[in-house]
Amino acid sequence: MWLLDPKAGLISIIASDRDANVLVCRARTAGSLRMVFGADTEEVELDGRDYAYRAFIDRRTVGAVIAGRLMNLSYTNVKGSIDPQNHALHDAFMETWHTFARIGDRPPYARRSQRKA
Repeated sequence: MWLLDPKAGLISIIASDRDANVLVCRARTAGSLRMVFGADTEEVELDGRDYAYRAFIDRRTVGAVIAGRLMNLSYTNVKGSIDPQNHALHDAFMETWHTFARIGDRPPYARRSQRKA
């Protein structure tokens, strides 16, 4: 699962291959996992990996954190909630938005065609 957070960026969450009760939360930017899962999250840095930063977190904790973030969500526009000084993150979100716009059933803001009676 990918979680796109307008403050932390991209978080990738996968199952642990060692413990069914643990999820591996991964990020490419230091501090992203702490930003999402809490300051006390143990963030491990690994060389030679797609996502250099990882945290091994109990499934229930991950679920509770994500549910809590959803319940406390206050912004009305994801892209608009990104720090305007963080140009790289803004650009990454815009590229993602455009990519998904291209694969949608119809272009963004397109109106449904009117059926003839």
